[in-house]
Amino acid sequence: MTAGTLPLEILNRIVQQLRPVDLPPLCRVNKMFQRVTERKLYNNLILGDVNLAYRVYMSLIAHDGMRGPYVKRLWFYIDPRRGVTRGHLAHQFWQMMQVALSTMTELKDLLIHDPAGTATWILDPDEMRFQLHTAKFRLQWDDDMVAFLQSQHQLKHLQTLDAHDITRVVPLPEGHLRELEAFEGPLLVAAEMLSCPSLSHLRVIVDEEVFQLLPQFVENIVTSDPPLRSLHVNVIPDPVVEETLEALTVDPKCCARIQHLGVIMMPWIHRHVIHRHLTRLHNLQSIAFEVSHLDPAPIEGFQRAIALEMNMYCPSLRRVSFWFGHHQVVLWAYRQDTWTCAGVHPHASIEDQLWLSV
Repeated sequence: MTAGTLPLEILNRIVQQLRPVDLPPLCRVNKMFQRVTERKLYNNLILGDVNLAYRVYMSLIAHDGMRGPYVKRLWFYIDPRRGVTRGHLAHQFWQMMQVALSTMTELKDLLIHDPAGTATWILDPDEMRFQLHTAKFRLQWDDDMVAFLQSQHQLKHLQTLDAHDITRVVPLPEGHLRELEAFEGPLLVAAEMLSCPSLSHLRVIVDEEVFQLLPQFVENIVTSDPPLRSLHVNVIPDPVVEETLEALTVDPKCCARIQHLGVIMMPWIHRHVIHRHLTRLHNLQSIAFEVSHLDPAPIEGFQRAIALEMNMYCPSLRRVSFWFGHHQVVLWAYRQDTWTCAGVHPHASIEDQLWLSV
């Protein structure tokens, strides 16, 4: 039996066992293998090189875009530390990507990293025929972004950048993103998500320009009444900790839903402010503290003592994490009636695990 007469099921099994590096040569064996192999080859595209990405987009566009429906995930990410990509990428590159995106009718997971953050125009809703479940954009929040999001009716997880001008944040009209469950982004854009009726997880970036707005933002969470289970702020600064916690715990329904809270700037003393509000969070499972500002840094014994202390006021707690800036996170977990250190983790590897896991 020749390769060309093998049943489709057998061809699929052969292809599924191969490494990605073996797929391009197999495409050249015959047309039968080409069709089966290309489905896997283009199913999950993770592109980190501009020249390679350009060639892939050209291949997707060829033959009237016949390969476009094969793509379920497209990640285009350029390491910002590469000097060649710190500025604007060529307009022609983004045009080619836009045309390639227009062929991807089955795309569900999209990540676009633009070093300049300005290529939102490629997301023209009149050109795109896909409905995303996950969208992560290093792109500014502007009119083009909002127009695109209004066309996405199945989106569950969204990440985006701040507006170019924070004095004018383009509003997201009510009635859109009804399936959105998780949002990651700056505070002023996160405020636009509070009208999403399914929003349960928020990861919010707060910088020095807007940190004083955090208590009002949390108050809006409570009054908007999204079914929020996780609120993860890059840092809740000490000057607004008490006001922020008071706004969060004023409503019993909100208190009953919250299962993860962080990252709170830990005080050496006066922790009674945190204790008082923990007693209201009856279902809180995870809490995170920023401790990089403490001198000396809290050693393992002190970390365990803090975990025990917080658990006294909030018996539902099962994880307490200590954040040493952007360098590392020390995680403590309650197992078999004792608090044990669950390891030291890089910041980037543990953050999603904490705020998305509840």
